[in-house]
Amino acid sequence: MISCAVGASFLLAWLSHHLIENPARRHPRLQASVRLNLVLGAALTLVPVVAGAIILATMNTGDEEIQVADSDGTVVVGMSPTEAAADKVTLSIHCHSAAWNDTTVPDDCVFGDPIGDKTVVLAGDSHARQWLPALDLIGRNEGWRVIAWTKSAPFDPWRQWIGVWGDTQWLSA
Repeated sequence: MISCAVGASFLLAWLSHHLIENPARRHPRLQASVRLNLVLGAALTLVPVVAGAIILATMNTGDEEIQVADSDGTVVVGMSPTEAAADKVTLSIHCHSAAWNDTTVPDDCVFGDPIGDKTVVLAGDSHARQWLPALDLIGRNEGWRVIAWTKSAPFDPWRQWIGVWGDTQWLSA
Protein backbone atom coordinates (compact mmCIF):
# COMPACT_ATOMS: atom_id res chain seq x y z
CA MET A 1 0.00 0.00 0.00
CA ILE A 2 2.79 2.43 0.91
CA SER A 3 4.74 1.56 -2.23
CA CYS A 4 1.62 2.37 -4.30
CA ALA A 5 1.31 5.77 -2.60
CA VAL A 6 5.01 6.50 -3.18
CA GLY A 7 4.71 5.43 -6.81
CA ALA A 8 1.62 7.61 -7.29
CA SER A 9 3.40 10.62 -5.76
CA PHE A 10 6.35 10.16 -8.15
CA LEU A 11 3.95 9.88 -11.08
CA LEU A 12 2.13 13.06 -10.06
CA ALA A 13 5.45 14.88 -9.58
CA TRP A 14 6.64 13.82 -13.03
CA LEU A 15 3.34 14.84 -14.64
CA SER A 16 3.28 18.26 -12.96
CA HIS A 17 6.92 18.85 -13.88
CA HIS A 18 6.40 18.04 -17.57
CA LEU A 19 2.85 19.36 -18.07
CA ILE A 20 2.81 22.45 -15.83
CA GLU A 21 6.24 23.58 -14.63
CA ASN A 22 8.29 23.19 -17.82
CA PRO A 23 5.66 24.71 -20.16
CA ALA A 24 5.29 27.70 -17.82
CA ARG A 25 9.05 28.06 -17.36
CA ARG A 26 9.73 27.89 -21.11
CA HIS A 27 6.81 30.01 -22.30
CA PRO A 28 8.14 32.72 -24.64
CA ARG A 29 6.17 35.57 -23.00
CA LEU A 30 7.49 34.65 -19.52
CA GLN A 31 11.07 34.35 -20.79
CA ALA A 32 10.85 37.78 -22.40
CA SER A 33 9.56 39.72 -19.36
CA VAL A 34 10.98 39.77 -15.84
CA ARG A 35 8.10 41.98 -14.74
CA LEU A 36 5.50 39.44 -15.95
CA ASN A 37 7.33 36.71 -14.00
CA LEU A 38 7.22 38.79 -10.81
CA VAL A 39 3.54 39.67 -11.27
CA LEU A 40 2.64 36.04 -11.93
CA GLY A 41 4.65 34.89 -8.88
CA ALA A 42 2.99 37.49 -6.64
CA ALA A 43 -0.47 36.58 -7.93
CA LEU A 44 0.12 32.86 -7.45
CA THR A 45 1.23 33.60 -3.87
CA LEU A 46 -1.53 36.07 -2.95
CA VAL A 47 -4.51 34.16 -4.36
CA PRO A 48 -4.28 31.21 -1.94
CA VAL A 49 -3.40 33.51 0.98
CA VAL A 50 -6.45 35.71 0.35
CA ALA A 51 -8.69 32.67 -0.25
CA GLY A 52 -7.51 31.14 3.03
CA ALA A 53 -8.11 34.40 4.90
CA ILE A 54 -11.65 34.64 3.51
CA ILE A 55 -12.39 31.03 4.45
CA LEU A 56 -11.06 31.55 7.97
CA ALA A 57 -13.01 34.80 8.39
CA THR A 58 -16.30 33.12 7.45
CA MET A 59 -15.69 29.88 9.34
CA ASN A 60 -17.32 29.00 12.60
CA THR A 61 -14.49 28.92 15.15
CA GLY A 62 -16.42 26.72 17.56
CA ASP A 63 -16.29 29.28 20.37
CA GLU A 64 -20.00 29.27 21.04
CA GLU A 65 -21.31 27.95 24.32
CA ILE A 66 -22.04 24.24 24.42
CA GLN A 67 -24.80 23.07 26.72
CA VAL A 68 -25.38 19.47 27.70
CA ALA A 69 -28.56 18.77 29.62
CA ASP A 70 -29.78 15.85 31.71
CA SER A 71 -33.05 14.09 30.85
CA ASP A 72 -34.88 16.51 33.19
CA GLY A 73 -33.43 19.54 31.35
CA THR A 74 -30.84 20.52 33.98
CA VAL A 75 -27.73 21.93 32.35
CA VAL A 76 -24.73 19.80 33.32
CA VAL A 77 -22.05 21.50 31.21
CA GLY A 78 -22.37 25.02 29.90
CA MET A 79 -19.12 26.67 28.83
CA SER A 80 -17.43 27.75 25.65
CA PRO A 81 -14.22 26.09 24.45
CA THR A 82 -12.31 29.24 25.49
CA GLU A 83 -13.71 28.99 29.03
CA ALA A 84 -12.97 25.27 29.09
CA ALA A 85 -9.36 25.88 28.03
CA ALA A 86 -8.97 28.46 30.82
CA ASP A 87 -10.50 26.12 33.40
CA LYS A 88 -7.75 24.77 35.64
CA VAL A 89 -8.48 21.47 37.31
CA THR A 90 -6.41 20.69 40.35
CA LEU A 91 -6.48 17.08 41.41
CA SER A 92 -4.01 15.44 43.71
CA ILE A 93 -1.00 14.29 41.72
CA HIS A 94 -0.06 11.61 44.24
CA CYS A 95 -3.09 9.61 43.12
CA HIS A 96 -1.35 8.88 39.82
CA SER A 97 1.65 6.65 40.26
CA ALA A 98 4.51 7.24 37.86
CA ALA A 99 6.65 4.39 39.20
CA TRP A 100 6.34 1.19 37.19
CA ASN A 101 6.88 -1.01 40.24
CA ASP A 102 4.52 0.85 42.62
CA THR A 103 1.40 -1.23 43.33
CA THR A 104 0.00 0.82 46.20
CA VAL A 105 -3.02 3.11 45.97
CA PRO A 106 -3.28 5.97 48.51
CA ASP A 107 -6.42 5.87 50.65
CA ASP A 108 -7.29 9.51 50.00
CA CYS A 109 -7.73 9.16 46.23
CA VAL A 110 -11.49 9.46 46.49
CA PHE A 111 -13.27 12.03 44.35
CA GLY A 112 -16.87 12.89 43.54
CA ASP A 113 -19.11 12.43 46.57
CA PRO A 114 -16.97 10.74 49.27
CA ILE A 115 -20.06 9.26 50.93
CA GLY A 116 -21.90 8.44 47.70
CA ASP A 117 -24.21 5.44 47.37
CA LYS A 118 -22.48 4.13 44.25
CA THR A 119 -18.74 3.62 43.81
CA VAL A 120 -17.04 4.13 40.46
CA VAL A 121 -13.42 3.01 40.08
CA LEU A 122 -11.26 4.63 37.44
CA ALA A 123 -8.46 2.14 36.72
CA GLY A 124 -5.91 2.57 33.98
CA ASP A 125 -3.06 4.69 32.72
CA SER A 126 -2.75 8.40 31.95
CA HIS A 127 -5.30 8.04 29.17
CA ALA A 128 -7.85 6.88 31.72
CA ARG A 129 -6.77 9.59 34.19
CA GLN A 130 -7.74 12.31 31.72
CA TRP A 131 -11.35 11.42 32.51
CA LEU A 132 -10.93 12.04 36.25
CA PRO A 133 -12.04 15.72 36.24
CA ALA A 134 -15.22 14.80 34.38
CA LEU A 135 -15.91 11.82 36.63
CA ASP A 136 -15.22 13.99 39.70
CA LEU A 137 -17.83 16.54 38.57
CA ILE A 138 -20.37 13.88 37.59
CA GLY A 139 -19.72 12.06 40.88
CA ARG A 140 -20.45 15.23 42.86
CA ASN A 141 -23.63 15.86 40.86
CA GLU A 142 -24.89 12.27 40.90
CA GLY A 143 -23.77 11.23 44.38
CA TRP A 144 -21.10 8.79 43.15
CA ARG A 145 -17.93 7.98 45.05
CA VAL A 146 -15.10 7.98 42.47
CA ILE A 147 -11.87 6.15 43.29
CA ALA A 148 -8.84 6.76 41.09
CA TRP A 149 -6.37 3.91 40.53
CA THR A 150 -4.12 5.15 37.76
CA LYS A 151 -0.45 4.90 36.95
CA SER A 152 1.88 5.53 34.03
CA ALA A 153 1.41 2.89 31.32
CA PRO A 154 0.43 -0.09 33.48
CA PHE A 155 -1.53 -1.96 30.82
CA ASP A 156 1.05 -2.65 28.13
CA PRO A 157 0.63 -6.33 27.20
CA TRP A 158 3.85 -6.42 25.15
CA ARG A 159 5.94 -5.22 28.09
CA GLN A 160 4.08 -7.60 30.37
CA TRP A 161 4.78 -10.49 28.04
CA ILE A 162 8.51 -9.81 27.76
CA GLY A 163 8.70 -9.11 31.50
CA VAL A 164 9.99 -5.55 31.34
CA TRP A 165 7.47 -4.11 33.74
CA GLY A 166 6.87 -7.15 35.91
CA ASP A 167 3.75 -5.44 37.22
CA THR A 168 1.39 -8.36 37.56
CA GLN A 169 0.24 -7.15 40.99
CA TRP A 170 -1.15 -3.95 39.47
CA LEU A 171 -2.85 -5.80 36.64
CA SER A 172 -4.47 -8.34 38.95
CA ALA A 173 -5.59 -5.78 41.57
